Amino acid sequence: MNGKGSFFVELGTLIVAVVTMFLSIFTYGNTSGLEEKKQTNERFLASLERLGSKSMAVRMGAMYILEGVNKEKDSDRKAAVEIMSAFIRYHQPRKTRANKEAKCGSLARPKTDVQTTATILGRRNTKGEHFGVGEQPELHDTALTRIDLHKAQLDKADFTDSDLRCARFVGAHLRKTVLVGAFLQRANFSDADLTGAKLQYARLSGVIWRNTTCPDGTNSDTASNTCEIHLSTH
Repeated sequence: MNGKGSFFVELGTLIVAVVTMFLSIFTYGNTSGLEEKKQTNERFLASLERLGSKSMAVRMGAMYILEGVNKEKDSDRKAAVEIMSAFIRYHQPRKTRANKEAKCGSLARPKTDVQTTATILGRRNTKGEHFGVGEQPELHDTALTRIDLHKAQLDKADFTDSDLRCARFVGAHLRKTVLVGAFLQRANFSDADLTGAKLQYARLSGVIWRNTTCPDGTNSDTASNTCEIHLSTH
């Protein structure tokens, strides 16, 4: 898909997610008069109003509002994760095949509001919870070179075909995460948990495997500091 087509697909996805959230708010608002839910709805609306702002600071504020909503009702969490995921895909799409080898210092970092959104998604499980069905971040086909996902909890997230060269996954929880076809050259997976992760066709040259839990459950330190021979085949 060309860049223009991808742009409109992600724009449409973001609009659908927002409309879905509005419908959820409307339906719940007509079946419950709870003050707590009213306040949640108001925060949803406040965040949605800010998402289209030209100001990065305002957009970042919207994500922090969504983070608060993300800790509440299951249906609200699902909508919040969908919107944050669509926001990242829309603002940071992968436009090239990223085949060229490049030094980390020459690669662009994600936009500040995209990094903030990814950080918020990654700390959504700080109490040891896991993403439920339909809540997994959909971050496929994104350009997230040099992104910092230190200690992020992104079990089951989908990074298919994403450009994650020089990404920092130190201490991250990536159990059953989908990294099929991802560009992971020189990414740092030190102390990360990749149990059950899918890395078929991923580009892995220069990856740092230090005390990494490999997809098959082994530890990289017992396999010549690599997980490349211990990838999940399922």
